Amino acid sequence: MALSPTSTYPTTIDSAFPKPESTDKMNDTGIEHDLVHQLEEDAIEHLEAKVGADSSAVTTSHDYKLSGVTGSDVAVSKAGTETLTNKTIDSDDNTVKLTDATITDITGVLYGSGTAVSGLVGDGTIYTAAGYIGIDTDGLDPTYARASGWTPAGETWTYASADDPTYTFTITGDQTGKYSAGMKIKCTNAAATVYGIITKVAYSSPNTTVTMYGGTDYNLADSAITNPYYSCMKAPQGFPLDPTKWTVEVTDTTQRAQASPVVSTWYNLGSISISIPIGTWAVSYRVAVYQAGVANIPSTSFAALSTANNSESDPAFCTRLYVGEQGGIAGELIGACTVLMAEKKLNLATKTTYYLNVMTDTAGGGTISFENSVNMPLIIRAICAYL
Repeated sequence: MALSPTSTYPTTIDSAFPKPESTDKMNDTGIEHDLVHQLEEDAIEHLEAKVGADSSAVTTSHDYKLSGVTGSDVAVSKAGTETLTNKTIDSDDNTVKLTDATITDITGVLYGSGTAVSGLVGDGTIYTAAGYIGIDTDGLDPTYARASGWTPAGETWTYASADDPTYTFTITGDQTGKYSAGMKIKCTNAAATVYGIITKVAYSSPNTTVTMYGGTDYNLADSAITNPYYSCMKAPQGFPLDPTKWTVEVTDTTQRAQASPVVSTWYNLGSISISIPIGTWAVSYRVAVYQAGVANIPSTSFAALSTANNSESDPAFCTRLYVGEQGGIAGELIGACTVLMAEKKLNLATKTTYYLNVMTDTAGGGTISFENSVNMPLIIRAICAYL
């Protein structure tokens, strides 16, 4: 048969080499004995080139490619689990490809640079930004946190309760080291984007309960909470900073009067009150107070924002109207009206109702009233201090 003295290995495996029989003669042209030796020698040279010499510098040789794999890094079999210990994965085109692979139990920090590398099936995507590689295990891009101020929560939030405008949700485990009052949150709930401000965090095994204030615009419904984010920033992207959205306010435009008031008795005219949720608040009120007096007798009236409807609970919330001594004519009405205002920061551990009360300490004094009107409404306002 006619032989080629050139081996096709490693492109293909050579077909079975002809084997001369012991009775064949060296000059037997039917077997071309000399070409068999040439073919075998050529195949041996190709095989040595493929395997490589010790400490080979030929990058296509197996000795070069496996030079860094030693000890525990050697796989038991092709189908077995391979562990790379203190090894660097490198590529000339800066691309590392994982095909049909699952990455689990990722710990530590991966450093690097470049652009986003997508394609990690199932667990999310590997992203790079600002000199580091972040591995996203919940489908959320960690580079978003650096640009927007929002950090993916990376856990499940479960609706717990509602006391509008305050709501609670729970998270498995002790999260008191992660969340605190004043942080801002964002999530998707009942097909809407919900923003809120955390006002309380408490752990009771096995869950952490987070209390959030939803302001005037945002409610948390008893349904699934998805895409949870949190932020320590004052103004994360998209969070509404208009103070009116994070304010509890009560107004009244109706005159409220108490005729012949009993001295030193507090009156809650018009049953006006405000319910202030858990949290820290800048609380204030403004009211026009009128007191009718009597001739030649100075008189004093007081307004107070109080936790009871018949007392003064906090001197910092008490204001005073004084009507000086005046000469008068019989039948003449003597009195005065002024706007009284007070403001104070409150830190409330529970939702608390405050009442706007009025009182006079002058015996025989005339009517005391809140002179509320469209042009001068009574206002009690609590602005969330976490803004």
